[in-house]
Amino acid sequence: MKYYQLLICLFVNICYAQNIDSIQSQIDSIQYDSEIDFLKSRLENLEKKFGVTDSVQKKEFGLLQQTRINMFVLMRMGELDWDQKVFNQQTQKGERIHPRFWSRPMFYVFLNSQLSEDFDFRFSFQNYPFSIFGGDTDFRLALVLAEIWLRYKIDDHYSLKFGRQDVSNIWDNQIGTQFDFWQHDGLSFKTNHDIGKLDLTTQSAFFLERYVNNAPFKEQGKLYGMSAKLENKTSRTPWHISTGLMRAESLPNTYYSSIGQFFYDGDLAKEYTIFLSQLSVRFKNFANLAFTFDFFHNFNNYKNNPQSSLIRDVKGETNIIRDADGNYSENKSFDASTAPNFRNQKSGFYGSVSSDLPFISKDLRVSAGYLYMQKYAALDFFAQYDLARWASTNVKGPEFMIKYKLNDRISFRNRTFFIKEIKGLNGVDPGFVREGNRTRFDIIINF
Repeated sequence: MKYYQLLICLFVNICYAQNIDSIQSQIDSIQYDSEIDFLKSRLENLEKKFGVTDSVQKKEFGLLQQTRINMFVLMRMGELDWDQKVFNQQTQKGERIHPRFWSRPMFYVFLNSQLSEDFDFRFSFQNYPFSIFGGDTDFRLALVLAEIWLRYKIDDHYSLKFGRQDVSNIWDNQIGTQFDFWQHDGLSFKTNHDIGKLDLTTQSAFFLERYVNNAPFKEQGKLYGMSAKLENKTSRTPWHISTGLMRAESLPNTYYSSIGQFFYDGDLAKEYTIFLSQLSVRFKNFANLAFTFDFFHNFNNYKNNPQSSLIRDVKGETNIIRDADGNYSENKSFDASTAPNFRNQKSGFYGSVSSDLPFISKDLRVSAGYLYMQKYAALDFFAQYDLARWASTNVKGPEFMIKYKLNDRISFRNRTFFIKEIKGLNGVDPGFVREGNRTRFDIIINF
């Protein structure tokens, strides 16, 4: 009986409490409703006062607010090539040539627009490296399309980008070791997920590197593959590790420049299957000390030397001949048995260490690196790393850099390279390797 009375009392108290809560909720609702009505009325009066009543006008104003134009300027105040040693095809001997000094301005202008919550767009152009002052070189100011792409954000984890884009964003590598010169036309897909305190990013891409009219798809130049990156951005010691595979097929061996009115000899193999990986770590509490290491290996098997306009037999012949229209054909007089063999030169690495110098200035940073890139470890013509005037692969040597940040927009930078070939290209003297030093002084400006 005692428990029965207790249960009745508990039930009555619960009903009473719920009734009180309901009454209080109604009172609060009345108060909030009146406040909301007042705010709505106030907002309508403000819109009438300033004439912002059309929702279309609001959207247009938002789009303009989400569009910005930026500019990157690199004033190459001086570039000096000295102690250059090259092979003279006429005398069939190595010789040293006179130093060369030049300067040139380069700039990159880009427009970014957030079209909507799901779409953003980029259009950019840059001046071509033919804007050169000094020496016996060509002089002209030429503009070329750099990027034009549309990105669709599927949700917070997936996005799709279509158009001309920078593939260094897909396959990690220190500046220029794989891609530096050309942008690439195609499609890329990106995913991003959090794994605890870590970020996992994967990307896959497909690009057309050469479009041939009326040719089968299998004969078109193609570049495709995927990459994955795991990184920790939040700790005092941020790091990342990335890896990927890149496949290239039917690559062209020459490019015609309507600006320069001549052909570029890319010296590309027709096919590549390159494994890329990068490890990077930075110590924020130790003057931003950073270490980065890249490794590359081409798994493609070449039965013979790929087509090359640089590798020569003992008579000075190459295995291909180019006609006036830039078309290549096999050179029947080439003797492969007397030419240097590069078919197994397929690995490369680049390591660097950099640090601030707070005991001198908080805005001063230095770095040192070493590149070892065999001939077919990178896409030769795309990897215009600019360590030397005569090559972008089959090179090795150190690089030293010092950079001073004047303010948020202007920096001064000096880079110096000491480079030589890994292996000689000439059958008449296979032991001879080109070498040379280069130093640059740049002013970097961001708008």
